[in-house]
Amino acid sequence: MEESPAQMANRLTGATSVEQNLAEDAVALVQKFSQLLGALEEGSWRYAHDKIRSVRNELRDLEYRLTRSVENPDDPSAEAQQVFQDPCADPARTRELITAYAQQYGGSLGPVLFPIESLESEELREAILAAKKRTREFMDSLDNDEVPKVDAMEYIRRREQAGS
Repeated sequence: MEESPAQMANRLTGATSVEQNLAEDAVALVQKFSQLLGALEEGSWRYAHDKIRSVRNELRDLEYRLTRSVENPDDPSAEAQQVFQDPCADPARTRELITAYAQQYGGSLGPVLFPIESLESEELREAILAAKKRTREFMDSLDNDEVPKVDAMEYIRRREQAGS
């Protein structure tokens, strides 16, 4: 099976699981915020309300990755303090992952905030552009009344056969 752009980004950057998790959380936050802005633009207030909660949850997830609990040694019954904990993540690798993930999973804001042109890896950039092209072609085939409708797996099989 072909490697996804996200898998390729993980492999090419040599990213740690910590860096991957930070990038996933950051892009999930961008995606939810993108959805919130879309709801506000459309005046879809109930959806906006739901997305506010989603943004808050994504912020909490990201904060969790950057936090540790510290007990008060003088008062063991006191509530633990939440303090910053350096995730020991390489900023360049994490940024490369965020940029790669944002192309597919970052909603409408992801590619704007993290443009594909800023990717260091030409191989990764080309793979993401090829994946976007395949998705666009598939969506176009669904919208074209002259082309019989096919399910996604059938479309993939046809593309693989045409490529070999």
